[in-house]
Amino acid sequence: MIATRRFLLRDFAPADRAAFLVYHADPRYLALYGPEEADPGHASGLLECFALWAGERPRRNWQLAVVRRDGKALVGCCGLRRAGCEEGSAEIGVELAPAYWGRHGVALEIARALIGLGYAFWLSLTDSDGLSPRTHFVGFANYVEIFQDPLTISSLAKTGVFTLVTVPLSIFAGL
Repeated sequence: MIATRRFLLRDFAPADRAAFLVYHADPRYLALYGPEEADPGHASGLLECFALWAGERPRRNWQLAVVRRDGKALVGCCGLRRAGCEEGSAEIGVELAPAYWGRHGVALEIARALIGLGYAFWLSLTDSDGLSPRTHFVGFANYVEIFQDPLTISSLAKTGVFTLVTVPLSIFAGL
């Protein structure tokens, strides 16, 4: 989940379905797309596709629901797609429900959060030192290396023990 000042960007949940279908059926929305998008099955198919993408490992496409921070409204969706793109690049998109068109900075706030996510993930797949403009793509080698480091394993074990001890003690002390 990604939090911005006004929104949460997260994978779609079953509760988002009705609002997604409603705004995809809005005549203002449909005026921007072809007749195939007017078919009610099209929006349902998109939700099924987004669910499949969410289950990919490694994940190459993110299509996220955008909801208000209070969780009361689906604002739209946004995506970061790497499949089919050149190495080191991705496509970004923001789709707003018509009720949110023209509102101050909504799309920019969402896009800024997605760009940050995409850039951070891309950097984690390179040998970048954060200072040099040159990077070399190494894929998941950084992740393999960190989980082979004895210090990482030791830190994770200590965190687990700490959690297993302090959480029950805190709950017991609170009673």
